[in-house]
This record gives sequence, C-alpha cells and structure tokens, in this order.
Amino acid sequence: MNVCCDNTKKYKITFNIGNAEKSEWLICDKHSNEEPLFQTHIVSKKEIK
Repeated sequence: MNVCCDNTKKYKITFNIGNAEKSEWLICDKHSNEEPLFQTHIVSKKEIK
C-alpha cells in the first residue's frame, strides 16, 4: 500500500500487529510520524532514496 501524498522523505515500513503477518508499506515521513499505530508496531523503517 502506498500512503505517500507529498514529496517528503519516503520510508519502507515493516510492521506487525498481533499475530498478523508483517506488512510493508511505502509511507512518507509526515504520515509515519503522525500515525500512532505505526509508532507502536514498527519492526523496521528504512528510508527510500
């Protein structure tokens, strides 16, 4: 899922919620900082250049 909406830094987010499989999203810096769900369940966050 691509949640990016602007030209800020983009990150590849890997997160895990409960026993669900890890999901990878492309997300912009703005969203990753604002979304509490990502903050608590992030497994990895890699900047995409």
